[in-house]
Amino acid sequence: VMFVGGRWSVVGGRFVPDGAPAHNTQATRPLSPTTDHQRLYKTGDIVRYLPDGSIEFIGRKDQQIKLRGFRIELGEIEAALRQHPAVQECVVLVTENSHQDKRLIAYYVASATAMPTTDELREFLHQRLPDFMLPWAYCRLEELPLNPNGKVDRHKLPKPEAAQIEALTNSVRPTEELELRLAWIWEQVLGVTPIGAHDNFFALGGHSLIAVRLFTAIEKAFGQRLPLATLFQAPTIAELAAVLRQRGWQASWRSLVALRPNGTMPPFFCVHAVGGNVLEYHDLAQHLPADQPFYGLQSLGLDGQSAPLTNIAEMATAYLAELRQIQPAGPYYLGGRSFGGSVAYEMACQLHAQGETVGLLAMLDTYPLGWLKLCAPDEAQRQVKEFFRLRVTHHLDNLRQLNFTDKLRYVWDKAQYKKRKYKNWWWKLRTQLGRTSAHTLRSALRNIEELNYRAAKQYVPQVYPGRVTFFCAIEEVSAEENIAGWQMLAAAVDVVRIPGDHQTMIQPPHVEQLARQLTECLTHATEVKGL
Repeated sequence: VMFVGGRWSVVGGRFVPDGAPAHNTQATRPLSPTTDHQRLYKTGDIVRYLPDGSIEFIGRKDQQIKLRGFRIELGEIEAALRQHPAVQECVVLVTENSHQDKRLIAYYVASATAMPTTDELREFLHQRLPDFMLPWAYCRLEELPLNPNGKVDRHKLPKPEAAQIEALTNSVRPTEELELRLAWIWEQVLGVTPIGAHDNFFALGGHSLIAVRLFTAIEKAFGQRLPLATLFQAPTIAELAAVLRQRGWQASWRSLVALRPNGTMPPFFCVHAVGGNVLEYHDLAQHLPADQPFYGLQSLGLDGQSAPLTNIAEMATAYLAELRQIQPAGPYYLGGRSFGGSVAYEMACQLHAQGETVGLLAMLDTYPLGWLKLCAPDEAQRQVKEFFRLRVTHHLDNLRQLNFTDKLRYVWDKAQYKKRKYKNWWWKLRTQLGRTSAHTLRSALRNIEELNYRAAKQYVPQVYPGRVTFFCAIEEVSAEENIAGWQMLAAAVDVVRIPGDHQTMIQPPHVEQLARQLTECLTHATEVKGL
């Protein structure tokens, strides 16, 4: 713990005055020299002064770590695990595989009288700790390595890949040739060894980016391209092998994907973002109540067979035709993140024109495409100038709070957006020359993403006479602009503010707050409709 000048404690690189809670990172007022009886806080942070007078955060003195957005005290997990009667001693570490995915590993020494199984330990901790604190795997050791002082030497713990690890999955090993080949691919992509035939992709830490690597490797190995949403129907090696054995197999729906098909509540239909697939909705669906059905709508063309749609109105019409096979009549509960919200908006407009009822239209941080076209020319110009000023002010405020190194990183991150715009221009040129293709999964995903970007730029919205619920990511620069835009496009707008930015609002830990707020909106909407 570092105390600056003997008077201040430090949290996350900021001064914390007496009387402020230890987690308050906004207070910067130093203690007065006359406040000798004020209390100082031990924060556990280690910091140092820089030549310009700012404070740089170096690390933690304790074992606190940050994993998927959660701050976790490893000692708390160890204390809970030691309460198990069959555990004599234990240590919990966070490890990182070749793909930089972090996981918790529990090393333990079993008592002489009992040998606990992985399932027993996991269930034991599940009753005492939240899911994000549960170790991914357990490693049983004869004894923990100690340093000369008699304390556990964490640096001498065996590498997870080399240790006798029991993953939190079914340990039945594949035996059939196809399953063995799949298991090898899974282990390379996920960085997990071993993987059983009935291990769940998502339970192993899989997410949308890993899914792209996995299905790209499968396409190279077997010459068969599968939609990414296949993982919802076949999330294990055994189930995926069964899919590959079926020649001519197709997903049950061209676009509609059942993330959670069962439940007593009316289903919620959530449209894909600009990337076209719906894997990013997995966490959101899992955090909703068990009786809430959840369907995703993915882009056509992900399977390499059907042609992608290039117009938002056409997408809305096609998606409505499919969801009506699940729900023939309204009221309908629709939503989508980013680009998907605009498609859901168009779906709601088409439903209204057909005399159908929309119970909820949820925009998950969706930019209101074309809203400036509804303003008078002078007003549109004024709005553009005002929001440009707000964005510049926001970036300058952020830069002032950063040290020199972080300033460079901040500018670099923003420059990547310009790089992407250049790539978009190059893709459009190649399209005009007829040199683009979708022969591989990655090229198909890129093709669909760029087509969706083009569809967004060409979309001309109409005014929706109903209510829009805008889930606003509070860390986004354009938050107020988005709210103003939706107020132009819809008869009524409810704003629900969600922690995080455009990407992280749908990831842990913010996705839990998003799920709670979405559940409240769905519950209220169904009560209003008398369902």
